[in-house]
Amino acid sequence: ALGLPHVHFVSTDPPEAVHRYGNAVVSRHPFAETAGALLPPLDAYRTAALARLDVGGRPVRVISTHLHNPPTPEGAGIRAMEIRHLLAFADTPGGDAPLVLGGDFNATPDAPEMRMLDGFRDLGGGGVTYGPAYGAGVGRRIDYLFDAADPRLVPVEAGRALDRPDAQGRYPSDHFAVYARFLLP
Repeated sequence: ALGLPHVHFVSTDPPEAVHRYGNAVVSRHPFAETAGALLPPLDAYRTAALARLDVGGRPVRVISTHLHNPPTPEGAGIRAMEIRHLLAFADTPGGDAPLVLGGDFNATPDAPEMRMLDGFRDLGGGGVTYGPAYGAGVGRRIDYLFDAADPRLVPVEAGRALDRPDAQGRYPSDHFAVYARFLLP
């Protein structure tokens, strides 16, 4: 509907189930390559979408994901497995291009499994990203954007978007969007 290049992968729900969600990358820059990955354990039905963008003749990789819920010890173990596979997926051919990794990680910044991303720069700026829009308490930060701290990709701004209700008090989602702007020096 936006008229922009995009890649989208639906969840891996069983055939008899409704496909609940998916992952997408939308960009005003052309796509040089796209790929998708199923994140084990496969019965958690999680995926990742990768787009290698052509930004003024220079490649930039973007990965979008949505990890396992709920915030329990078992859920943390499943998210840790998903993050291991996500990092392996990010280290595929074309891995020499700068990387931005984002999505709903379903874990707060202090969750043990999030330490697996310590080698990445947390672009922050998002604050609380889940909950308040639908009265789910004070909310928490579970949506992120990271980059690999590559000097070829310089973050200049990061923040939250779609975090205000419309005139009828409605939000577009139970999550606020997170965004970042970069320079390619």
